[in-house]
Amino acid sequence: MILLAGGTSEAIEIALALDRAKSPYIITVATGYGYDETAGKVSGHVLKGPFDKQSFEKLIKEYEVDAVVDASHVYAGELRCELSAAAHAAGVRLVRFERDPVSVDSNPDITFFGSPAELGVWARDKDFKKIFVSTGIKGLQALAGHIDLDRVYARMLPSGESITAALSAGLKPSHIIAMEGPFSRDLNEALFRHLRIDLLVTKDSGETGGFTAKIEAAGNTGCLVAVLKRPEPAGGEVFHDTKSLLRTLGIADEESGWHVVLLGHGSRLESANRGLKLVAKEMERRGQYLGVTPAFLQHAEPSLDKVFQELAESGAGRIVIMPLFLFEGVHITSDIPEEIETIQARYPHMQVVQSRFIGPDPLLAGICIHRIKDTIQ
Repeated sequence: MILLAGGTSEAIEIALALDRAKSPYIITVATGYGYDETAGKVSGHVLKGPFDKQSFEKLIKEYEVDAVVDASHVYAGELRCELSAAAHAAGVRLVRFERDPVSVDSNPDITFFGSPAELGVWARDKDFKKIFVSTGIKGLQALAGHIDLDRVYARMLPSGESITAALSAGLKPSHIIAMEGPFSRDLNEALFRHLRIDLLVTKDSGETGGFTAKIEAAGNTGCLVAVLKRPEPAGGEVFHDTKSLLRTLGIADEESGWHVVLLGHGSRLESANRGLKLVAKEMERRGQYLGVTPAFLQHAEPSLDKVFQELAESGAGRIVIMPLFLFEGVHITSDIPEEIETIQARYPHMQVVQSRFIGPDPLLAGICIHRIKDTIQ
């Protein structure tokens, strides 16, 4: 039995992999919002906290846990220490997922702080007119004693718990931005410009948490950035991708046995090809497959033929080609199937399949609505 400490998108990825592998687990979350988000997506038993060392020890004993997976938020320092202490006391293995930090140390517009109090003292006497706080409700509460909240706007999860806590801390209702992220650079930039923000207060929540998008938006709008440093890591073996973490636990995820080739049309403009490469990079980071490689039909590199040559040389056995095409056309009906047939004949030892293209999926309507909102708000 595995005890999985949740609270992040990666925790849900790990839980879904455990579901597919039919490996028993329980997953803990700290809030009612986290419970609702998690319980509707995974099959494992979801338990709502808060939890401390004693309650974690009780769970380990009651469920006969033999491995603890810490996939909680990197800034949940107290929880991680309590979980680490409980695992150590029970004598069970602890493995920890850690998002890679984003390197921005050389940026002169970014200042790092060891605690909200240190940051608050620094910002208190500065001439900041509008401050945007995106550290979550706990970060806002810690800053409230140091910063004049009349000049603070705070973004937080759209939960009753968070909004009530923000109001109790003294934040104006009109200064509460209740949204679920992560958020794009364009949306952040629009918010910063509209509110005339001159200081962004944030955490290094990694690429997945939208940290880069916030930093880029701040740079484009000319506001300074104050970053809370990550707490000192708790115990446990550290992994930076879910795939490696699952492997060390001996979890055989059938879906992860495939290598994905994300296939785009290709353009002579490199900037036009960058989007597909970014999607491939994000899929690779999530660790759900053996690997994710971008490829292009024409006008750009790497070509499909070159990618398969490299995969064959690396010993890849099962390949799924995902055409990143919106709608059906000659490439989907003829060109891609013909290329796959040629590739399969050249590499008969490899299993090559083609997934469906994107198509008129209802999710696209939601994306379109979000893009329109970004434009007209």
